[in-house]
Amino acid sequence: MDKAAGKVSGAVAQRLQHWLQDNDFAGVRGPEALAKLPEAEREEWQTLWKDVEALRQRAAKPPADANPARP
Repeated sequence: MDKAAGKVSGAVAQRLQHWLQDNDFAGVRGPEALAKLPEAEREEWQTLWKDVEALRQRAAKPPADANPARP
């Protein structure tokens, strides 16, 4: 993976972390807020937040083929 791709992955991880903390999403994130939603909508938001966290974790990890010794 080249440096540019590493920067993109880092930027993606940062943006997704922001989504997980942003007050704008507070009404559709977290157990208390989700409990107020209709069940079908709640399940969709829960799926979204699980997917966001999984992608954030993937983006935050250095790729397996990364070689830190390369410039």
